[in-house]
Order: sequence, then structure tokens, then C-alpha cells
Amino acid sequence: MEEKQVLLSSFAIWAGLNLGVGIYAGVKHYNQSNQLHEDQIVKGLMKLVTNGKDYDVTFDKFPYYLREKVKILLTSAGYVHLTQHRLSKHTKNLSPVSRAILLSGPAGILLCTSFENLAKALAHYFESKLLILDIYNFTWKCASASGLFGSRSILSSKGIIRAPMTCTSRVCFDEKRLLDSLYKVLLSILETDSVILYIKNVENDFRQYPRMYNLFHELLNKLSGSVLILGSRIYDSEDKCVEVDEKLTMLFPCNIEIKPPQDESRLKIWKVQLEEAMTKTQLKHISQVLAENNIGCDDLNTIGHSDTMLLSNHIKEIAASAVFYQLMDNKNPEYRNGKLVISAESLCHVLSVFQKGESSDNDNKKTTKESKKEVPPDNAFEKNIRRELISANEIGVTFSDIGALDDVKESLQEAVMLPLRRPDIFKGDGVLKPCKGVLLFGPPGTGKTMLAKAIANEAGASFINVSASTISSCWFGNGEKNVRALFSLAAKVSPTIIFIDEVDSLLGKRSDNDDKTMRRIKNEFMSHWDGLLSKPVEKVTVLAATNMPFGLDEAIIRRFQRRIMVGLPSAEKRETILKTLLAKEKHEDIDFKELSTMTEGYSGSDLKNLCTTAAYRPIKELMQQEKEKEMKKKKKEAEVEKSEDVSNTGDEEKSDQVIALRPLNMEDMRQAKEKVAASYATEGSNMKMLEQWNNLYGEGGSRKKEEQLSYFI
Repeated sequence: MEEKQVLLSSFAIWAGLNLGVGIYAGVKHYNQSNQLHEDQIVKGLMKLVTNGKDYDVTFDKFPYYLREKVKILLTSAGYVHLTQHRLSKHTKNLSPVSRAILLSGPAGILLCTSFENLAKALAHYFESKLLILDIYNFTWKCASASGLFGSRSILSSKGIIRAPMTCTSRVCFDEKRLLDSLYKVLLSILETDSVILYIKNVENDFRQYPRMYNLFHELLNKLSGSVLILGSRIYDSEDKCVEVDEKLTMLFPCNIEIKPPQDESRLKIWKVQLEEAMTKTQLKHISQVLAENNIGCDDLNTIGHSDTMLLSNHIKEIAASAVFYQLMDNKNPEYRNGKLVISAESLCHVLSVFQKGESSDNDNKKTTKESKKEVPPDNAFEKNIRRELISANEIGVTFSDIGALDDVKESLQEAVMLPLRRPDIFKGDGVLKPCKGVLLFGPPGTGKTMLAKAIANEAGASFINVSASTISSCWFGNGEKNVRALFSLAAKVSPTIIFIDEVDSLLGKRSDNDDKTMRRIKNEFMSHWDGLLSKPVEKVTVLAATNMPFGLDEAIIRRFQRRIMVGLPSAEKRETILKTLLAKEKHEDIDFKELSTMTEGYSGSDLKNLCTTAAYRPIKELMQQEKEKEMKKKKKEAEVEKSEDVSNTGDEEKSDQVIALRPLNMEDMRQAKEKVAASYATEGSNMKMLEQWNNLYGEGGSRKKEEQLSYFI
């Protein structure tokens, strides 16, 4: 019996040992087969390397709001590590110019796109190579290409057997192998170029893979040369005071906060810009998923912003049903280059069904929250119009910059600014309503466009500059859609001033010989402006300017409730304009009264040209004096060489005095007057026609038709 027990015990030990060895061998084989090869990782990383010169994003033309402090910090660090890396030993303890920089910002304002553009702008600035790395996406794509999915190794780094950790949402990879490959790639680039490494969501990745902290620290210590590392960190927008993890601070000593602008109008535009960029990213993701399954969709851009967000999050579930819906609805499906072409309508139909299900409750809550925010443009037509949008704080023209025209300024303040400043006065159901249209007409160069910009700036309103080319289109029906988009966009960014320069070219008289497209555009414009489609609550004013008001359609004239003539300035007003133009210039002995008398018939633009021409005379004299001085200097140097006399050094130093630019004087203005004449004939037929039109339709006119004008025939 005892022998039997001993035999059984021996067998159990033997079986256990063999089973352990078998498990170890199996696990070892599984671990080796389930790992990405280093050469695969290196090839994948090299594909991510781009040339900074090729990017259109620059600091000067950065697509989003950017504080000057952020630009200075990034370019300073870039200068040290990308162009003068030998200086890094003098700045190693200065965190603002650290080799590793962390970009932080709240998640609620979609900073992912802004972070990536900062990296691109920095690479363009220093003409460096750029490697943008998203660790999660990169490892997933590499494993997908190699067919490696499944669970993590059940062996720890010490070879001790542990329970398997499933990886359903992310692929398993060897962190050390990834960073070793990254180091090799950076070294190969540094042989010929400087390089910027940008790691997305670095905080989340390092939390998921704890080994990354130590391994990345080793990588930083090994790196030298022209290399700069950026990492992004996004925190919850509700957490106003979020401290950076200590381990992350050790790796990234410099933390730059990317904050939204404080100005409301600028913040509004910034959010819309970021959301538009996010929409492009989501559409790209949708296209990639469809392409992987040999599906194409030509009209993805027609899907609205909110639908695009939901569609991107659930594209894999929706795509299959959309194909089924498309094939049921169309017996002869279209194939192009081996791909099944489906419509955006099919995707949106399945999405609407998907939203109604129980699984869409959370998505509906998100959509409700988004609906409370300002709705960004959701179609291509509004995006085209948005290019003409200028926020109030970017206009830079005030009433103080415009000399004279006090009566016109007062009329504009009454018509446009008063309803915006005191909306309580205009809330009733009586006849007192905000002015929907103001027309400025008169000779060219009298300051009509400057007045429009100044009123938008003073009123704090958005400014949309519209012309015939903005609205018209060669495609049937697109002109009317552009008009619709113009007014819908104006309502979103209200208060808004829609400014139409040379309005007669867009809204001229309708006749039987008119192009049908332009007639439809005019009708659509009037309907949205002051018709069946207009909304009284919207703070949108149409401000127009023209030199030929007699070419306007009468229905358009009616909609301009205020029609103000901006005529040529009188002698007193010319004096005021000249003083305003020369206020920031050095001048002496200028008789402004005499000058205003000399410039009879000059417009404000003519007076500006006169002052500019006069300002060039002192510059020409300065250049002539510097030329003569240089010639004298060369002559003296030649004399010294011949006589070999160095006693003239003191005289030479005296001759090196700086020649200053002299102030403007009356003679400069007289000479300029000989070159610059009035650009508009005060006694011409056009001026008489303007005066007659003002008498009929303008403010202060007699409204009496003395004679039938030829231009009304």
C-alpha cells in the first residue's frame, strides 16, 4: 500500500514537472509568436515621418487662436534643441527650454487638432522632420497588418507564470521593443536632419503601460542632438485645477497650457474652427473604415456635424446595415474601381434607426448637450461664406480714424448701434423696430467702406463681406443656397452686419433681359432679408455701399430703410480729414485752411493719396543725403590711402552722424498737389445724377421729381 502511494506520488511529481515544462514552452512560444518584430515596428514608424517644409500650417497663419507666449516658449525651446543643440548643456536645468515639452488643455474644446497643428507649425518653422505617434493606434495597425491579436503573455517579465490578461480593446505589445525601435528611427533621422517627436495622449498611454515611464526616461537620457519631444495631455474641462502627475513632470519638465481666448467673439470663432477640424478628422476616419471594406461614398461632406460625430463613433456597426439598405433600395448597385458605392443618405437612414434604439440613449444625451451650445456650420455652403467672416475685434477701424462725416456717423449710430446697445427699447409690438437695411451712396473714395467697418467694430458685431462672386455659382441652384447660407450663418454669429460693396452689381434692377439665375438670387435674397423667410428676432443688418444707387431695383431700395448720401467733403471737412491723416506724422508750418482751399473737389481717398505723396519727399531727400555722405566717405578714404595720413580719423567720426528724417512742411504738400488731382468730376453728369437720386430717395431729399431721369427708362 505504501509502495503504491509512493508510486502515485512520484507519478504526480513527474506529471507536474512535465506539465509545467509544457505550459512554459507553450507560453514561451505563444509569447514569441504574439510579439511584433522590431523591423516591422521600425518600418511602421518610418512611414509616420514627414517633412515640416511640406506643411501649410505656420505660426504666422495659424488656423486657431494662439497666445504669443505659447509661440515664444515653443520657438525658444526649438531654437536651443533643433538648431543650437550644443547650447542645451547651459539650459538643462531651465524647464521652459526643456527637450521634452508637455502640451496640456481641457477636453471640452477639442484641443487634439490644435496640438497636432502646433507640432506641424513648429516643424515648418525650423524645417525639421516630424514624427506624430499615437501609441494605441500605431500598435493596433501594426498588429492588424501582422495578424497579431489576442491576450497578453501569461509570463511576467521575470518568467513567473501569471493569469492571462485579455486585450480585447487593444493589441499586446512589448513596450521596450517599441521604444528601442523608436530610438533607432530617431537616430537614423538625426544623421541628416533635426526631428520633432510628437506623442499624442501621452498621459493615458503611460498609465495603461506602467513600464513606459522608466523606459521613456531611459530613452530621454540616451537622446542627443537636434531632437525635440512634444507630448499632449487632455484633462476634463470641468476640472479647473488639474495637477500633472509627478512621474509625467519628471519626463516633461515644461508644461504649456493651451487656453481658449478670453474675448467672447474670438472664443466663438475658435470653437467653430476646432469643431470644423474635428469634423474633417471624423470624416477621414469614416472614409478609412469604408475603404477597408471596399465601400465608397461620394457625398460624405453633406452629413451634418452632429451626425458625423455619431457616425464616426459607430461606423463599423452602421456600415453593414447601410450596405444592406442600399442594396435593397437599388437593384443595380454602382461599382467603381472594385468598390461598392453607397450614398450618405443610406448611412444617415441607418444612423437615425440606430439613434432610436436603446443603445443610443447615451448618444442622445450628448446630442442634447451639444444642441445647447452654439451650432457650427453643418453644410458646405456655410463654410464657403464663413471665409468672408471677420470678427469685430479683427477689423481695427474706429470712427476716430475717419475725419469729418459727423452727420453720417450719427445716423449710423442711431440706425445700427442703438438697437444693439438698448434692445429693451425695440422689444415692443409697436412701430419701433431695429433697422434691417442701411445704404451708403455717393462718389467713390468718400469713406463708405471705412464707415461700414467702423460701425461693425464699434457695435461689436461680426462682419461678413459679400460680393457677387461670393453668392453666384456656375451650378444650378447653388446661388440660392449660398444666399440661404449667408443669412443662416449671420444669425448664428449675430449680431452681424452683412456688408455688400458695389451693391448695384449684385442687386441691380430686374428686367426681362435678366439672367434667370441672377433673378432667382435676388428674389431669394429679398425673401431672407425682409420677407416671408426673415425672422424679426435675428440681429442681422444689411449695410451696403454703391457709387451708382440709380442702378438698384426698387424693391431693394424699399428694404434700405435708411439711405444716406456720403458726398464730397466741404472745405471745413477737408481740413478735419487732413488733420486726422497727419495726426501721427511729424509736420511743421502746414496751413490746413489754405490746404483745404487748394483741394476743392478732393475726396477723402484723394486727400490720403496727397498726404502719402507728400510724405515721400523727405524720404527722397534723406536717400539723396545718404548717397552724398557715402560718396564723401569713399573720397576721404581714398585720400587717406594716398597720403597715408591717419590724422583724419576724428573728422571721419564726425561725418558718421545719423541723418534724421525731416518733418513734413507746406512746400511738400504744394508739390504733392501738382501730382495728385481730384479723381471725381464735381460738375460731371454722374455727380448730378447722384444729387437727383438723393433728392428722390435719400435722407433729407425733397422727394419731388423735377424731371424724368434718363437712367430710369
